[in-house]
Amino acid sequence: MLSKLLSIILTLLKQPKAILRVLHPTEEESKYTVMAKYGFANGLKVVALDNFLENKKGVSNPYLFLEGGSLPTDLILLNQLAQKQNTQTYFEIGTWRGESAMNVAPFVEKVYTLNLPNEEIRRRGASESYITQGGMLLQGPNIVQLYGDSQTFDFSPFFSACDLVFVDGDHHYASVVKDSQNAMKLLKNEDSVLVWHDYGFSPEEIRWEILLAILDSIPESLHHCLYHVSNTKCAIFCKRPLPAEFLTRPLMPKSIFEVTVQQVKDL
Repeated sequence: MLSKLLSIILTLLKQPKAILRVLHPTEEESKYTVMAKYGFANGLKVVALDNFLENKKGVSNPYLFLEGGSLPTDLILLNQLAQKQNTQTYFEIGTWRGESAMNVAPFVEKVYTLNLPNEEIRRRGASESYITQGGMLLQGPNIVQLYGDSQTFDFSPFFSACDLVFVDGDHHYASVVKDSQNAMKLLKNEDSVLVWHDYGFSPEEIRWEILLAILDSIPESLHHCLYHVSNTKCAIFCKRPLPAEFLTRPLMPKSIFEVTVQQVKDL
């Protein structure tokens, strides 16, 4: 075992780029590893979105229809889960403009949203316009904006205290692993639910690096609790059994939805 470890270390020293391959594997490498290590050739089992919709209806408000955010169905999933789970405490990693937090806030007692501080975002090369938009939608007495790097943030005050957790921070493999491990510690009880954004590039295209990170961070004995929610880019961890099945792509449509767009206000 020691000789194998030394061999790996020597390889990394001779080939520094190999370190990056471990921390940020390519989509092809990730897909191969997922299939070889876990056998998920078609990704996670898919559970229909309408299983979470109250009376088959859900509303996303606010929604900006801009790049870098979630799909309306992603946000509807979050607020529907918040209502169905009788959520008291919601915690999310990654704030951006605040769409997800504001979609959940009307239905929970407390919202905690964690984001990098502005000076760190600026140090990483983001534009001032990007920085200005951070958390721009957040308002309400039940929302608490937290600042810090999720890779080093002290989550311990929130351990075993959250009913619903949303992971939408840095999307590199190593970051998702660490965020997922911390997120699991936040879950309050057997009914608590964890949601990952960007499990897919789209509702039909798996993001294999994210899936690999999820599978590597969740005990294999709990992989049966992982699902992809149809018509969204989200994966969820839910201990309550859900009707789901492995599907091949392209997916066969099973539901037709109606979409209504209404301007709420000017910003």
